[in-house]
Amino acid sequence: MKKSPNKGISRIESKESSTFGWYVRVRMNGEVRSKLFSDGKYGGAAQALNKARRYHKQEMRKIFEKTVGVAPTKLPNCILVTKNIKNNTGMIGVQKIERQNTSGSIYHAYRVSWKDKITGKPRTKFFSIRRYGDTKAFELACEYRRQRLFER
Repeated sequence: MKKSPNKGISRIESKESSTFGWYVRVRMNGEVRSKLFSDGKYGGAAQALNKARRYHKQEMRKIFEKTVGVAPTKLPNCILVTKNIKNNTGMIGVQKIERQNTSGSIYHAYRVSWKDKITGKPRTKFFSIRRYGDTKAFELACEYRRQRLFER
């Protein structure tokens, strides 16, 4: 298999099995959806790649809508983590935390995690439950996560 410049799409060229086409894989919560777009069925490698890209985009939109609640008009070229054992909110990249400050008081907040688009470094931001209340802090954290995910 050759590497493709398209995330989730691979080129398959096997003379032994007479398989030539583009293979699409999309993962969500441990489930893998895959489909082969063969050159013969779609009229050549270029047309098969176009069909594969459309299928991949369609599946990624479904994942965004299911996990984030909205799909951007232009999908980011990244892997979207949809399952994490540390997640306790149902919103990927947003975690409810409780930790003790140096003064001994307990701090409750929602922590937003993302990777900086420029540096690639992991980043975090906190939304205090004491300051905003539980519901508002969670809403702010989710909105902030969406903004970081869709920034270019």
